[in-house]
Amino acid sequence: MRRLDLNLLYIMREMLKEPNTTRVAERLGMTQSAVSAAISRLRWAFEDELFVRSGRGMAPTPKAESLGPKVDHIIQQLEKILEEVHFEPSTLKRTFSIISGEFLIRDLAGPLLKALEEAAPRVSLHFAEQSTEDIRERIMSGHLDLAIGPYPEAMQLENRLNFQKFYRDRLVAVVCAKSGRYGDTLSEGEFFGAPHLVVNPTGGGSTLSTTQIMLQERELRPRVVSEFKSHLSAAYALAGTDALAILPERLLRQVDERIRLKTLDLPIQEFNFDVGMLWSQRYNSIVEHQWFRDLVAGVAEQALDLEL
Repeated sequence: MRRLDLNLLYIMREMLKEPNTTRVAERLGMTQSAVSAAISRLRWAFEDELFVRSGRGMAPTPKAESLGPKVDHIIQQLEKILEEVHFEPSTLKRTFSIISGEFLIRDLAGPLLKALEEAAPRVSLHFAEQSTEDIRERIMSGHLDLAIGPYPEAMQLENRLNFQKFYRDRLVAVVCAKSGRYGDTLSEGEFFGAPHLVVNPTGGGSTLSTTQIMLQERELRPRVVSEFKSHLSAAYALAGTDALAILPERLLRQVDERIRLKTLDLPIQEFNFDVGMLWSQRYNSIVEHQWFRDLVAGVAEQALDLEL
């Protein structure tokens, strides 16, 4: 294959628009002789005349015309690469859509908005609500840019989704510290005999809470007396009751100290899970999405006091 200076393609594109060396030279800020020399090099590279005399002007050959769409495509790809290399967040104008649990939004939303205001003031965030629609489908369809939360099954996800871990957490039994029903340990009998408060974020939809996943995997059916859409609501509802809730251990940092709660190890197999962000693989090479993911990870490291 003959070597070709890619800059010559810009001249070829202009010549295909208007096969006139003088006018092409004017548009590109070149001399007429430089354009003529470039055409000679193009002829050598493509082994074709490309542009021939026609009356007082020039006309493209059939081969030159057939190369036109390909040349346009190559130039467009080159310009796209250059745009990515010179990506400036400060000029980016778009909305990123995120879905996350309440207790993570409380930690991340403020710092993330502040970081965007400083780095990309024209970018806005849409915090989507949990719905009966599967989160994976919403991510793969492009309705969500990121899902941030606990994904116990993250390591088994299909190739169309990617996951970046923020931290490791575990489920614990949480009860009111004033309740006389529980000691320092929890037996299986106490666990199954207790009235349970459970978190059901979508009211019966396909998106399950971490607790629901754990109970389903182990085929456990505790006595449920009430359902809540958020973990924090369930935690606060424990005050003054003998109820029990299975909650992420890290969540309890956000509960007001005046609501005296006590954590107990589950009397069944320990349930650990990863918390992080999930996104569609098709966004991996999109420069603005890469930048946003890096920003979210950096904010999470600070706001969640992590060691990434």
